[in-house]
Amino acid sequence: MLRAAGLELASNQVSYVGDISNTTGATTYTFTGVGIGDATSDRVFVIGVMLNAGSAITVSSVTFNGNAMTNIVGTSSASNTALFRIDAPSGTTANIVITGSGASNGCYAAMYSLTGWGSVATFNSNSATGSSATISTTVNTASGGAVIGIQNRFNTNSVSSSGFTTQDSNKSFDGTQRVFAGNTFPTTAATGATYSVTGTAATNSIAVASFNKSMQYISVSTYSAVSASTTHNVPAPTVYNAGDLIVMFIASGSDSTQALTDAGWTTVVNTYNATADNTMHVAYRTAGSEPSTYGVTQATSRGLVAACVVLRNAAYNTYATATSASSSGLAVSVTPFDAINDGIIYYSALSEASDRSATPPTGYTEIAELYTGTTFSEVNLQIAYRVPNSSQSTTSVTNSWNISANNQSSLFDFKNA
Repeated sequence: MLRAAGLELASNQVSYVGDISNTTGATTYTFTGVGIGDATSDRVFVIGVMLNAGSAITVSSVTFNGNAMTNIVGTSSASNTALFRIDAPSGTTANIVITGSGASNGCYAAMYSLTGWGSVATFNSNSATGSSATISTTVNTASGGAVIGIQNRFNTNSVSSSGFTTQDSNKSFDGTQRVFAGNTFPTTAATGATYSVTGTAATNSIAVASFNKSMQYISVSTYSAVSASTTHNVPAPTVYNAGDLIVMFIASGSDSTQALTDAGWTTVVNTYNATADNTMHVAYRTAGSEPSTYGVTQATSRGLVAACVVLRNAAYNTYATATSASSSGLAVSVTPFDAINDGIIYYSALSEASDRSATPPTGYTEIAELYTGTTFSEVNLQIAYRVPNSSQSTTSVTNSWNISANNQSSLFDFKNA
């Protein structure tokens, strides 16, 4: 029997909410009861700020209903720009406070609402300052993602843009400035895509950020063999959307590798390690209409444990492995595609004749801890996940089993897709 995939998320959208401005000289500008559009559970609020100053300053902070917004990118200029973001799942109005590093003659801000993404990652950002007619910068973009950009210059003449399919704001401000805000939806991934605004030569700056759906851990299904066998049926996950990535992690005390009997799997690794005295098999597939179980066979009758992990907006990147004949924890280091936005899964298999427990690496959340049971060549398996956008900067990590034994541990890196 085939199980239908879950419903897809709503299409991702970028909505221009409007703008706010104040032409009074000040360091801090307070805007109360600002309309921010309809509330959605996954809404991300993005604001592009421009300050009109007589000397180079920066936008030092923006608060949203008293909560600090995250600075994405900004410039230091007399005609400066900056982009900030915050998760805003509730409310249709907000109090916004914008503070500069010094006094300015006025403040202008363009506002955006990102909805229908499930979870939003800042994919890339860049900025530039100058005094020529054209100001430009480059950012990396993701297919199906979005780009938001803002520009400010000391001249009131109208400007044109390149790279932005929608001009949301192009107006004179404070009698001395021309402010611009625009967005676009790239249809293909690009490295160093150029975004520019052209007008009368003057002191100017531009700030641009690209966004993509953030990788998410969705669910896991698990299997622990109750007896030694050459054939095992691993339960498929029940919570997934079509297009999600399903990753099967297998550990076995067998001295032979396994075969996956269902079509559609791409094998990452399938090997027996004599030092660790266990077999590691990892493969992935794109979710469609999944069967109720996945078939796994091995030449030698042994116990087997497996976890099928569902990731959304993910693509496999690379992995690294460490082994030991006697260890309670192995340090493993992997080179991620993107250290901030990647999701990383820690796999640790312990060949031990009883059910053992393990503490996951710092910054990781355990999603499965399995044991084959009292079969020949028992094995324990821990699977843990590090969420994207975490503050953890290192990818060299160690878990901790409550006993030293034959151990094989690996890190699997998944990039945003």
